[in-house]
Amino acid sequence: MIAYRQNKLEPEGVESICLDVKGCANNWFMICACYRSGKCKITDFLPTCASATEKMYSKRNEVMFIGDFNTNMLQSPDNPKVPNKDLVNFPDQFCLTNIIHETTRTTNY
Repeated sequence: MIAYRQNKLEPEGVESICLDVKGCANNWFMICACYRSGKCKITDFLPTCASATEKMYSKRNEVMFIGDFNTNMLQSPDNPKVPNKDLVNFPDQFCLTNIIHETTRTTNY
C-alpha cells in the first residue's frame, strides 16, 4: 500500500489529514481523517468538509471520511426529537454511507 499526503485538499481550520492511497488491488482512493474540536462550530465544520470533499472527488472517484465529528447526529440543535439534518445530509450529498447508526458515547449530560 502506498499513501501520499494531500495538504491542499485538507479542510481549512479543521484538525485533519487527507491521503491519496493506492490500495492492494492497485486502486486509488482518497481518505480524510478529521476531528471537530469543541472550538469549531458544526455550522462551520460541515461546509468546510463539503468543500474539501468536492476537491477530493475532483482527484479520485473513491472518497472516505473517518474521524470524530464530535456532535450528536441523532439530535438537531433546534429540536432534540429530530435527527441533525445537516449531519444526515452531508454523506447523502456526496453518495457516502454512514456506518455509525447508534450512539458511540453516552453520558448523563
